[in-house]
Amino acid sequence: RRDLPMALSWLDKVPPQSKAAPRAALLRIQLLGEAGKEQEALTAARQSQKQVEDAPQFWELEIRLLARQQQMPQALEAARQAAKKWPDNADMAFLLGSLLDEAGDKKEAFKVMEHILTLHPENYQALNYVGYTLAEENRDLEKALSLLVKADELSPNQSYIVDSLAWVLYKLGRNEEALKEIRRAVKLDEHVDASIW
Repeated sequence: RRDLPMALSWLDKVPPQSKAAPRAALLRIQLLGEAGKEQEALTAARQSQKQVEDAPQFWELEIRLLARQQQMPQALEAARQAAKKWPDNADMAFLLGSLLDEAGDKKEAFKVMEHILTLHPENYQALNYVGYTLAEENRDLEKALSLLVKADELSPNQSYIVDSLAWVLYKLGRNEEALKEIRRAVKLDEHVDASIW
């Protein structure tokens, strides 16, 4: 009912030793963040990291909160630490790669995304990133096409993946197919990103 104090008071009733305590802590952090109490959420995320050491979700929340507050160096440092702590966690690696991309370090972001694919070859987000980047750089276009076709098969009808697929087809000079795919992309979501149009 959008009553944050009441919601938090109920979360306070969850005993710290309960199996539900980590989930309650995650919910507390999310509610605080959504309510604009980002510093409180950040403090709670860091406290929870110490209490539940093997829970990457608390690290992910800290990283996202830092990025939302435009504290990119701190967000990147936390993301690097988390990726090192959980080297097989594709979500954590993808978050690091996305932040690197956002910070303008596209070369390092590309390396991270390629590394994800060595560990998780069916990670459709990394497939899309690598395929789109290759298309943007106009290199290895056949490889880019195969990655993007695979991403579309694994996660069908995602407008951003279909957009990438259209782009690589265009770069390959397959204009009719590119036009067909980009028309498909704009029909997939009610609110399509303007860049796709």
